[in-house]
Amino acid sequence: MASKRLNGVWRPGTGGEVWYTGLSAADFQAKDGELFPQNWRVAGLDTNGGFSAVWHPGTDSQRIWWNISWPDFVRRNDECVHQGLRLVSLRVSDTHHAAVWRTGTGRQEVLRTHSVNELLAADNQHVAEGLRLVTMQQDSDEEAYYGVWRADLGGGAQQVRRVLSDAAFRAEDTRQQAAGLRLVEITSIAGLTGVWRTGTGGSSWTYQQPYDGFAGLMTRNYAAGLRLVNLSVGYV
Repeated sequence: MASKRLNGVWRPGTGGEVWYTGLSAADFQAKDGELFPQNWRVAGLDTNGGFSAVWHPGTDSQRIWWNISWPDFVRRNDECVHQGLRLVSLRVSDTHHAAVWRTGTGRQEVLRTHSVNELLAADNQHVAEGLRLVTMQQDSDEEAYYGVWRADLGGGAQQVRRVLSDAAFRAEDTRQQAAGLRLVEITSIAGLTGVWRTGTGGSSWTYQQPYDGFAGLMTRNYAAGLRLVNLSVGYV
């Protein structure tokens, strides 16, 4: 039987933090409904094996939809962009899309393709145009790849490295940190993939961590002034 594992990336941050994993859709909806009026906003959402989410302090607008088809996602995204919202989280599994939009400005691009090369070419193009990745995602059931880019994420360098072994990923992170970049996302694009962007300050990350180990890291990283900026779930 496959065992649940959590992946996370932490970066410097302030304020409180709330997170849950393994919630039902109804429990997630209730929890967000409880936290929203207390000025918490969803910073990351994953629906693999139940709902896993992290909330950070915020007062901006927010929209969340899950279990929607690609055409429905496109329609919802268009509506949100016209309302001044931008994507902060996207997950895809078996053609079902889960996404979070929050207040944002400027250009946003979303690509769905069946070609890794097209995805990487689009990333190079958008980075040259001043956009930066929100996320890269893969729907293994459909062999589809997704990219989301925004213009309001700052400038600086961005590097994507994929099809890495665990050891190669750690070595790559060390190299990128020495070059002044920090990990912002752990994902899978036909293999273990990382996204690094120009950054300063501390960082922490973990890959395929059991729940107890992940919860311990959450506590230690919070005490060290780090906040969870990327959360994903897998099974081994």
